[in-house]
Amino acid sequence: MPHYYHTMIAYACPFLLRLSSNNHSLLGIEQQDILNSILQVTELCQSTRCTRYHKIHWMGSGLREIAENHKEAMENQSRDYTNNGEQELEGGVVEESESFTRRPNQEIDVGMCDAVRQAATSR
Repeated sequence: MPHYYHTMIAYACPFLLRLSSNNHSLLGIEQQDILNSILQVTELCQSTRCTRYHKIHWMGSGLREIAENHKEAMENQSRDYTNNGEQELEGGVVEESESFTRRPNQEIDVGMCDAVRQAATSR
Protein backbone atom coordinates (compact mmCIF):
# COMPACT_ATOMS: atom_id res chain seq x y z
CA MET A 1 0.00 0.00 0.00
CA PRO A 2 1.46 3.42 -0.92
CA HIS A 3 2.46 5.77 1.90
CA TYR A 4 0.01 8.44 0.80
CA TYR A 5 -2.86 6.02 1.58
CA HIS A 6 -1.59 5.79 5.15
CA THR A 7 -1.40 9.57 5.35
CA MET A 8 -4.92 9.92 3.98
CA ILE A 9 -6.23 7.43 6.55
CA ALA A 10 -4.32 9.18 9.34
CA TYR A 11 -6.09 12.46 8.56
CA ALA A 12 -9.49 11.00 7.69
CA CYS A 13 -10.07 9.00 10.88
CA PRO A 14 -9.83 11.89 13.39
CA PHE A 15 -11.86 14.08 11.02
CA LEU A 16 -14.57 11.42 10.84
CA LEU A 17 -14.58 11.08 14.64
CA ARG A 18 -14.96 14.84 15.04
CA LEU A 19 -17.69 14.96 12.42
CA SER A 20 -19.61 12.07 13.97
CA SER A 21 -19.38 13.51 17.47
CA ASN A 22 -20.43 17.04 16.50
CA ASN A 23 -23.10 16.29 13.89
CA HIS A 24 -24.17 12.66 14.33
CA SER A 25 -27.84 13.52 14.83
CA LEU A 26 -27.90 15.69 11.71
CA LEU A 27 -26.09 13.10 9.59
CA GLY A 28 -28.14 10.11 10.69
CA ILE A 29 -25.06 8.07 11.61
CA GLU A 30 -24.28 6.24 14.80
CA GLN A 31 -21.18 7.34 16.68
CA GLN A 32 -20.57 3.77 17.83
CA ASP A 33 -20.48 2.49 14.22
CA ILE A 34 -17.87 5.09 13.29
CA LEU A 35 -15.84 4.30 16.40
CA ASN A 36 -15.96 0.55 15.69
CA SER A 37 -14.83 1.13 12.10
CA ILE A 38 -11.89 3.23 13.23
CA LEU A 39 -10.92 0.66 15.85
CA GLN A 40 -10.90 -1.95 13.06
CA VAL A 41 -8.58 0.30 11.07
CA THR A 42 -6.25 0.60 14.07
CA GLU A 43 -6.19 -3.19 14.45
CA LEU A 44 -5.35 -3.53 10.77
CA CYS A 45 -2.55 -0.96 11.10
CA GLN A 46 -1.07 -2.63 14.16
CA SER A 47 -1.31 -6.15 12.73
CA THR A 48 0.35 -5.27 9.42
CA ARG A 49 3.64 -7.10 8.97
CA CYS A 50 6.42 -4.61 8.41
CA THR A 51 9.44 -3.16 10.18
CA ARG A 52 9.03 -2.07 13.76
CA TYR A 53 9.41 1.64 13.02
CA HIS A 54 7.20 1.73 9.94
CA LYS A 55 4.80 4.64 9.99
CA ILE A 56 1.72 2.40 9.88
CA HIS A 57 2.50 1.04 13.37
CA TRP A 58 2.87 4.55 14.80
CA MET A 59 -0.31 5.57 13.02
CA GLY A 60 -2.19 2.57 14.43
CA SER A 61 -1.19 3.28 18.01
CA GLY A 62 -1.96 7.00 17.63
CA LEU A 63 -5.38 6.34 16.10
CA ARG A 64 -6.15 3.81 18.83
CA GLU A 65 -5.35 6.42 21.48
CA ILE A 66 -7.57 8.99 19.74
CA ALA A 67 -10.39 6.43 19.40
CA GLU A 68 -10.13 5.40 23.06
CA ASN A 69 -10.24 9.04 24.17
CA HIS A 70 -13.25 9.60 21.93
CA LYS A 71 -14.97 6.51 23.34
CA GLU A 72 -14.39 7.75 26.89
CA ALA A 73 -15.71 11.22 26.01
CA MET A 74 -18.73 9.67 24.31
CA GLU A 75 -19.50 7.61 27.43
CA ASN A 76 -19.11 10.68 29.66
CA GLN A 77 -21.37 12.71 27.37
CA SER A 78 -23.99 9.97 27.45
CA ARG A 79 -23.78 9.77 31.24
CA ASP A 80 -24.02 13.57 31.57
CA TYR A 81 -26.97 13.69 29.19
CA THR A 82 -28.77 10.98 31.14
CA ASN A 83 -28.14 12.77 34.44
CA ASN A 84 -28.97 16.34 33.43
CA GLY A 85 -29.35 16.64 29.66
CA GLU A 86 -32.97 17.72 29.79
CA GLN A 87 -34.17 20.62 31.84
CA GLU A 88 -37.82 21.27 32.47
CA LEU A 89 -38.90 24.84 31.84
CA GLU A 90 -41.96 26.69 33.10
CA GLY A 91 -45.19 25.32 31.68
CA GLY A 92 -43.87 21.76 31.43
CA VAL A 93 -41.92 22.24 28.19
CA VAL A 94 -38.79 20.09 28.02
CA GLU A 95 -35.73 21.49 26.27
CA GLU A 96 -32.37 19.88 25.57
CA SER A 97 -29.36 21.47 27.22
CA GLU A 98 -27.40 23.89 25.05
CA SER A 99 -24.38 21.60 24.66
CA PHE A 100 -26.45 19.12 22.62
CA THR A 101 -28.03 21.54 20.16
CA ARG A 102 -26.83 23.07 16.94
CA ARG A 103 -25.45 26.59 17.12
CA PRO A 104 -27.73 29.19 15.46
CA ASN A 105 -25.32 30.22 12.70
CA GLN A 106 -23.88 26.77 12.10
CA GLU A 107 -24.17 25.75 8.46
CA ILE A 108 -23.93 22.19 7.29
CA ASP A 109 -22.66 21.09 3.90
CA VAL A 110 -25.42 18.75 2.71
CA GLY A 111 -23.19 17.15 0.08
CA MET A 112 -20.63 16.25 2.73
CA CYS A 113 -23.36 14.90 4.99
CA ASP A 114 -24.62 12.63 2.21
CA ALA A 115 -21.10 11.43 1.43
CA VAL A 116 -20.38 10.63 5.09
CA ARG A 117 -23.73 8.88 5.52
CA GLN A 118 -23.08 6.79 2.41
CA ALA A 119 -19.55 5.92 3.55
CA ALA A 120 -20.77 4.93 7.01
CA THR A 121 -23.49 2.64 5.66
CA SER A 122 -21.50 1.05 2.82
CA ARG A 123 -19.35 -1.22 4.95
